[in-house]
Order: sequence, then structure tokens, then C-alpha cells
Amino acid sequence: MERKQGETEEKEEITTNYKTVSLFGYKWEVKNASHGLSPFKKVLQNRDLNESDLGSEELHDPWGFPDMEKAVKRIKKAISSGERIMVFGDYDADGVTGTALIVRALKELGAKVSYRIPHRENDGYGLSVGFIDEFIGLSVKLIITVDCGIACPVEIEKASFAGIDTIITDHHDIPLEPAKAYAILHAKIGYTFRHLSGAGVAYKLVAGLLGTEAEKYLDLAAIGTVADIVPMLSENRAITRIGMQKMVHTKWPGLAALKKIAQIREEDLMSLDSDLIGYKLGPRINAAGRMDSPYISAQLLISDDNDVGMLAEKLDSINRQRQELVGGIMDDLLYDGNDKIIFVIGAWPKGVLGLIAGRISEKSGRPAIAMSEKDGILTGSARSHEYFHITEAFKKVDSLLEEYGGHKKAAGLRMQSKNLDHFKAELQGLMQDIDIPPRKLVIDCALTPGELNYDLVQDLERLKPFGEQNPHPEFLLKGFNVKNTKMVGGDGKHLKIHGEFGGTELSAIRFNSPATEQEIRGTVQIAGKIKKDSYSKEGYSLFLSDIEL
Repeated sequence: MERKQGETEEKEEITTNYKTVSLFGYKWEVKNASHGLSPFKKVLQNRDLNESDLGSEELHDPWGFPDMEKAVKRIKKAISSGERIMVFGDYDADGVTGTALIVRALKELGAKVSYRIPHRENDGYGLSVGFIDEFIGLSVKLIITVDCGIACPVEIEKASFAGIDTIITDHHDIPLEPAKAYAILHAKIGYTFRHLSGAGVAYKLVAGLLGTEAEKYLDLAAIGTVADIVPMLSENRAITRIGMQKMVHTKWPGLAALKKIAQIREEDLMSLDSDLIGYKLGPRINAAGRMDSPYISAQLLISDDNDVGMLAEKLDSINRQRQELVGGIMDDLLYDGNDKIIFVIGAWPKGVLGLIAGRISEKSGRPAIAMSEKDGILTGSARSHEYFHITEAFKKVDSLLEEYGGHKKAAGLRMQSKNLDHFKAELQGLMQDIDIPPRKLVIDCALTPGELNYDLVQDLERLKPFGEQNPHPEFLLKGFNVKNTKMVGGDGKHLKIHGEFGGTELSAIRFNSPATEQEIRGTVQIAGKIKKDSYSKEGYSLFLSDIEL
């Protein structure tokens, strides 16, 4: 949306009498220092929104995909002819939820359908020739991919030669040589909105098949949308908003069991708290593909049997194992944080490589690639930032790679170990002339003591669901007088500060903080998020992002 005529945006670097030393290494920028506007109006202005825009996002017409009619006709032909359909999905939360909703919809239509999800360690990402050989042996006549396929031209060509048609549903960046399938439903090919998740594209196919009846599957699509960190804009907001509302009374026994074990409250779902997906549901669904078999998550979401409670408990256990493993790796990991691109290699499960790369990249503000080696082959996962498109970088050195694919800020790869030094040199060369910006904390606006109140919190609720490109607003509190600090939690890793702001006592917490209580004294500036909290007497809580001493 265009900024409205006559409006201006001012950016304020923090300039006060305080020593501006960021405790967590950020450079602060206040995005809006306009005068005469309420904090909520400033937040709306920062996002180029009007109040009338909030909650008005709608689901788009599924027939906007150029190949939708072709795909729907082919599926209906397969169902009427009794052909065997194979749904092939990715092993992450986006792929698993997309697979579950397509399989459920096809069963509803009476299809003869099976599904496969590759094992991350044994099979790698995407379709492989081995799977195609299996499908030929099973007399499969139609493959539907979910969250993959566009980067599998060889495999899809082999299937075609064997008389198997393939419908691709995908959203990953399109490679130099994309697959040629019977029909392609891809968010970046001819569709109104280019930023759907894999589960989002899968949902659109189901919407083409079922019309408005497909909306009962939006809770599954919402999980994939949030978990895959696609932009929380336009149709993604509609998918997430409606999906979370349907999740309150979900029709799927496995999802209900997972909600219960994750201790998710109905009122939080109704308030569109997307963190419930990002921090509770998504990681548990992802854990199976990272540490065990992705079929555990898929069976949970597809099955209507009574064993879903046991599957949910198993996912919860696997997720705890994943947390302990990654925590131990990060505690022991050494790397040079000054490298333009940070490479780390270890004997780690492939499923945690993305988490390792993500934590390094977040902490350093630089692209990071975590790799694991086996039998002369390196498998890697990369995480990057806005200033460096990691998948485009891989395209420029694709002769050194066996496989790769991903997005602007996240990608996976496979390569021969002998090419590692050349690969490193080429990527470092691509970064040579890029000035790495400081880690920036973008703050919506400063608050006076009188502006920090429950009314503001209620207004902010209207911006939900939050996510990529619609982050939870950050606010600046100048002149916060710290009275005491302490590390809390069972492991003592969470920083809690208590103090006074304009005569009102406040507490704030930062989870998994590297700070110690001895580092914070006196009058400081704090930046943080203000969130509704029914357990707090004020009705809200302050979540600390950074402190300037």
C-alpha cells in the first residue's frame, strides 16, 4: 500500500545523555518520531496501514493459478478411473501439514491415495529416482508433490517416461532448470500472491477441488504458513487468521491431541497469537523430521485412530531431545564471528543443521552454513539476512553443488567434500564487496509513561497475526530506573528486570538471555514488546528486546 499523501516518516537514532551501549549488540533505530500521533497510529503508519485495513484480508480465488483447471481435471479423472495417486511431501512442518490436508481431502473425495515423505538422513530433500522406481512398481499414475518438486526435473521426467503424470505444488525459488510437470501450481508462477507457503499452495489445490468446503483444512494450512516464516501479509494473514479460529475446535483428532500436550489455550488461539504455532506446534511437528521419522507427524495429522494421543506424546518427547541436543552443540561450538560467511562442520544429524545455522546467523548478523559429512558428501543448511540472497548465491556456484534449493534467507545444499574449499572461496568472493550492516533493532516509536497502558495493548491486538514483515511492534522506554535484576527459570537463562518508569513499577523479561544481573544498573533505556497477558494485574507484560546502558 502506498503511503498516504502528506504523511511523513522520521527516523530517530538514539541520542540522549545516556551512554548508548547496547547490552545485546544491536544498533537501535526508532522508525517513527512523528509528533501529534498516538503510538498505535505511528505503528499503523510504519506498516502503511489504515485501521480499516485490519482484518480485511481475504482468501483469493484458487483458479488464479494458470494450471489449476488442468490439475483439478486430472485429479478428478484419476479418482473416477480408480488410479492410484501418490502425494509426496517435504519433511518439515510446512510440507507435512500440506501433505496431511491434501491426503485428507483426496480421501474425502474417494481417491485411492497413498503418501510418502523422505527421511532427511536417508533420502535427502525432494523426489529421488529411488522413489520414482517405487512408484512405478506400485502402478502409481499420478504424483502430487507438496512443498517440493520444482527443483526435481530429472525425477519428474523419469516419471513421465513411465506414464506417470506429476502435479507440482511448491513455493521454493525456481531453479535455472525447473521441472516440467503435467501441471505446476507455484506461488511465483502467475498467481495473485507470490508469498504462499507450501501448505498454502497445497490448500489452494484443495480449494480448487472442494470450493468453500476446503476451509475446514485452514488450520493445517495456518501451521505451515507460520512455521515456514513466509511474509505475514495479504492472503497469508487470511489463512492464518481463519485457520487459528478453526483450530479452536479442530476436526482433526491428532491436532487436538497436539494442542493438549502443548498446553494451548482456546482464548490464545482466538486472540490470533501466532507464537502458539511458531513456538509450540511447529517445533513439535518439525522435530520428527529432524530427529526421527517424519511419518510420526504425518500420521498424527492424517489418522483418525485412537493412537493419536500416543503420537502426540512421542512428538513432545522427540522435541525435548532436539532442544537438548542443539543446546549442547551451541554451548560447545567455536567459530570465527568475523568471517563474512560463517561455515561450521560437525558430525551432527542433518535435521539440526538449519537450527545451528540459524542461531549462528542470528547471533552474528552474518550468513551461516552448517554442514555434516558422510561418505565424501557434505549436506548443509544455510541461513542468511536481507542483504544477501543465499539461494541466488548458490545459483552462481551451482557447478560445485549436487543439489540445492530454498529461499532468500534459507536454503539447503548437497555437495562433494572435495569441492568445499572452492565453494567457500567463491561464496566469500560474492560477499567481498558487501558491507555487513550492524545488527539492527527497529523500534516503532518511543512511549511516554502515560502512553503505556492497556488501551494500547488492545489496539495492538488488532494487528495480529504477527509474523514475517508484520512483526510484533517494538517500543522504546526512555528513563527506565532499574531496581533489581535476576536470572530466572529452571536453568537460570532468562533475564528478569524490575524497575520504575514514570512512577509506575514494571517488570520485563528476556528469555534465553546471555546477560547477567551484575551488568545492569541505574537509569537505562529499554526496548521491548508489550503483549496482552491475562495473568498480569495490568493485563499486559513487557518482553525485553534490548537495553542501552
